[in-house]
Amino acid sequence: MSHAKTFRLAALAAGLLVPAASAAERTPGSGVYERLLHSVAMIEARGRQGTGWLADGPRRLLVTNYHVVGKEGTVTVVFPDYKDGKLIAESRHYKENGPALGRRGRAVRGRVVASDPRRDLAVLQLGDLPDDVVPLKLATEPAAPSDRVHSVGNPGASDAFWVYTSGTVRQAYRNRFQYQDGQQVEARVIETQAPLNPGDSGGPVVNDDGEVVGVNAAGKSDAQLVSLCIDVSEVRPLLAGVGRGAAPEDRAPSRGDEVAALPRNPTAADHNNRGVDFYAREQYDKAIAEYAHALKLDPGYALAYKNRALVFHKVGTLMRSGARPYLNQALADYGIALHINPKDADAYRERGLVRARLGDYDKAIADYSAAVDVNPKFAEAYRDRGKAYREKGDLDKANADLDKAIKLTGR
Repeated sequence: MSHAKTFRLAALAAGLLVPAASAAERTPGSGVYERLLHSVAMIEARGRQGTGWLADGPRRLLVTNYHVVGKEGTVTVVFPDYKDGKLIAESRHYKENGPALGRRGRAVRGRVVASDPRRDLAVLQLGDLPDDVVPLKLATEPAAPSDRVHSVGNPGASDAFWVYTSGTVRQAYRNRFQYQDGQQVEARVIETQAPLNPGDSGGPVVNDDGEVVGVNAAGKSDAQLVSLCIDVSEVRPLLAGVGRGAAPEDRAPSRGDEVAALPRNPTAADHNNRGVDFYAREQYDKAIAEYAHALKLDPGYALAYKNRALVFHKVGTLMRSGARPYLNQALADYGIALHINPKDADAYRERGLVRARLGDYDKAIADYSAAVDVNPKFAEAYRDRGKAYREKGDLDKANADLDKAIKLTGR
């Protein structure tokens, strides 16, 4: 499968609560901005920073990009804080008051309950929801060229959060592209000339009525003011796939929830995404079978190898005995994935976790080191390497890595 176009991720690879761009200006869209503030959150997961928005109040469902949260189980979701009725935009407030934000319900936990890497979308279910947060309405009319659009995100260019931006739709069309980390996306997109920066990923793109027409995703790496948003038509089926009977508590979909049927002529990505759904439902045999189908169709599909490795690792951790063959298979799959895409920091870190479980701390440390070489702000890789050094008795290196992780995440 050939992909000529590469886009930079608009999720900020950094620690908890990263700085953002300049504060919102009073523009014709300022009324929309005030409404968006009561729906948009900041997300911290996998050492990345992104944005999300509430799509379903009763079920507490938040939409964001897949590349923000991946298959991460539980993530941190932060809503705007206020003083005397006014937004606190300064980033230092959120970095310095993390525990207090949690106690007051402005920082909550969220769990990934649905994901689709091909559409670059994910849905979180929140464990709690502040009283002033309300869902956004999905637009019934698609965005078209010359339409004005508005968005709120959390870019890392300055020292504020919940930054407003506006722009114009250039075109809406189906597109296939690849991110710098190898993730392949095929979806209907909206192209705008609104500036999009790391940290904006997952933020809502709305029309003048405040209705969601798209989800911020990426900026083109070799052009200025060419930004892509995933069209709202791609959001609806993912939301519909989250069981209507979802319990109020924070949980993953149950084993009884249905997995979407394959299209008539499924692609490798279709099988891969179905494997992700089966994995979320703890149906590991079915997940492995779907990844095998994906790899039969596309033997060079690194993401399917990585996802299958994750399942083998999970199965190995659940077994009281006989785990080694599963862990060895996980190592083999990670090895192939990294041969195809040697710049995948997540794959290095995940392979390191398998090696640490097997007690091979030297090789685990080598993998964690490779992960931070690719992504020097990968806090979890530093933390895991610190744990491996501690197991080896090298406390100085362990403390240095754990200190680095704390500096990157604030915790």
